[in-house]
Amino acid sequence: KADVSPSVGVDRTACQAKLVDDALDRESREYFCDNSRLRAVEQGITYRFSKELYDKDIISSVAAWGSMVTGVDQCDGWLKVGERYLPMSYQGLQILIPAEDMCR
Repeated sequence: KADVSPSVGVDRTACQAKLVDDALDRESREYFCDNSRLRAVEQGITYRFSKELYDKDIISSVAAWGSMVTGVDQCDGWLKVGERYLPMSYQGLQILIPAEDMCR
């Protein structure tokens, strides 16, 4: 399972502005699990129980590369999917791509 971590350079100002724009009504959005740049040998991204890399859910399945996941951007490098979390990037490479960006 991929041991991925959030990027260090998260633009918090942009995320905070996004939160204000969304008010308290943040919506779930679809994200594509992209391994095209990272080229990890693992089957996908391991879910976490919290926003800590070590807090892995090793019993459940991973978010498979090439699949779509639905979650809420936490504006800190993490995507909340149900009650668990996925890191949005690893080693400075984005691994969760918003679906709306896939058509651009």
